[in-house]
Amino acid sequence: PDAVYLVGDQVNRCPWNNEVLEILTEQQWPAIAGNHDLIVGAINTPQNRLPFTNRQRFPTLWWTQAQLTARHLELLREWPTDLMIQHAGLPSIHLTHGIPGNAFVGILPEDRDEKVRQLLAGVEMPVVVCGHVHRPLARRVDQWQIFNGGSVGIPYNGDPRAQYLLLDGVAGIWAP
Repeated sequence: PDAVYLVGDQVNRCPWNNEVLEILTEQQWPAIAGNHDLIVGAINTPQNRLPFTNRQRFPTLWWTQAQLTARHLELLREWPTDLMIQHAGLPSIHLTHGIPGNAFVGILPEDRDEKVRQLLAGVEMPVVVCGHVHRPLARRVDQWQIFNGGSVGIPYNGDPRAQYLLLDGVAGIWAP
């Protein structure tokens, strides 16, 4: 691909979190923080909030935080929650983990158009690429083209294979 962008949840639920972050750093792939990245980055800081202060209830989050190097923890804490992408001759893309401004809420494939309108209220960019729900999505609602690549590591759609999104800029539009 010409470019790779990561839409969150780069860490947690695997034993190779440092290795994942090392590859990401070496490749210089732009990333945004997902809810797992935000939570892991907040553990053992004043930013940690309920219910994630409960180590027994969220052992994998606490284990992940303890395993990460100081450099990788700092990387997590520096990632933005949203990123705007522009390529000449193509519609602008708003990358977000869940919905713009909230990495803990996502757009489900079965959500009705009215709900999607509410979730994307105020979003001006015509293309939204999101994650969070771990289910693939390619859909148009009003002025928005909405894409979700699913999940490379933990898909929630019954297909255990790695899933991702490849967008091609064709004739002035993004085609999945």
